[in-house]
Amino acid sequence: MDNFPKIKELLSERFGASENTITPAARLTGDLNLSRIEILDLLTILAKEFHFHLPDELPPIETVEDLTSFVEQNSEDL
Repeated sequence: MDNFPKIKELLSERFGASENTITPAARLTGDLNLSRIEILDLLTILAKEFHFHLPDELPPIETVEDLTSFVEQNSEDL
């Protein structure tokens, strides 16, 4: 989860999530109160930041850990 600090910073600064609630187990829609549109915006930002293309069909991304794993599996920087 090397990208967790960057993802946490992005969630806090761009989406207003409290840093105290951003943990690997935090649910994006439940604990962090992100809408599905905000999650898509977040994925678009991460795709640009970490240089990957979003697939036509995304796997289930429910938690910050799911998000971090998805970025790490798809990033060209790693």
